[in-house]
Amino acid sequence: MKSVFASNYFRRPLPLMFCLFLAVAPAAPTEGADDAPSLAGELIRASGLKRGLCAVLGIDGELPLQLAQGSEMLIHVRDPRTKEVYALRERADGAKLGINRLTAETGGFTRLPYADNMIDVVVSSVGRDLFGRMV
Repeated sequence: MKSVFASNYFRRPLPLMFCLFLAVAPAAPTEGADDAPSLAGELIRASGLKRGLCAVLGIDGELPLQLAQGSEMLIHVRDPRTKEVYALRERADGAKLGINRLTAETGGFTRLPYADNMIDVVVSSVGRDLFGRMV
């Protein structure tokens, strides 16, 4: 009997998932508002992608909106803070970004709702102390 691990299925190269972890604390709205477009542009350039699915873990100012506006990616934001999620949804509606461009949901970070090889880019702005406190 042939082992399943010897099959060609497991020898195919896996799609590359690009992860970007930001080591920045969430900025105050007035301070981070000017930096978001340049940071989003740098992240998009660093990923080398214009289309795909981008998971953003933690809301850091306007970064999710700028990622959606600066690319053709679907941006999925997950944050455990309900007020911030609702505020981001309102800002996305105001920027005319529909659900096919940016979605935001409340949830922790210990179990993410993604299947294997589904996400093209992961952006996390959650600091180590904030991450441990919110899960």
